[in-house]
Amino acid sequence: MSAPLLPASVAVLLGLSAAAAFAQPVSPVSSAALAAPPAALEQTVALFLQQFISPDKSPEAQAEFFADGVDYYEFGPTARSEIVRDVRHYSRRWPVRNYRLARIEYITPDPASDSVFVSYVLEYEVSGPQRSARGQANYGAVIADLHSEPKIEWIRERVVGKRNAGTE
Repeated sequence: MSAPLLPASVAVLLGLSAAAAFAQPVSPVSSAALAAPPAALEQTVALFLQQFISPDKSPEAQAEFFADGVDYYEFGPTARSEIVRDVRHYSRRWPVRNYRLARIEYITPDPASDSVFVSYVLEYEVSGPQRSARGQANYGAVIADLHSEPKIEWIRERVVGKRNAGTE
């Protein structure tokens, strides 16, 4: 499994140059090299992710999980209005959506701020009028202001296992 590309701020935490972070995927740090996050930190991150992945929100409510100018998937810096449009399009394409946080692979806190980098795996099952898909996706995200007003500042996705059913 490959890990997502890391933003420069997280790369610095892991001792990588910014150029290296953007130039190639970085393998997850071994559990021996990273101290396990305190249970409270992991619970806080898991709760935020559970709320974030809930499919029952409006596109406007979903966009509120992102910081202004978030580095959004492959699109780069993105305004909330564009996120609303993207989520609305996705919701029309897949009106029935189920997501499950399969696991948090690791959390890297930034000792200088209330931000964390989190790597997690999501299991999904989505369907539309003529097709459905299910599988797993790996995510990497930077969550800022985790203990006050958490917002995602950076996020990437890599679908690792996908099964389609139906035709378009």
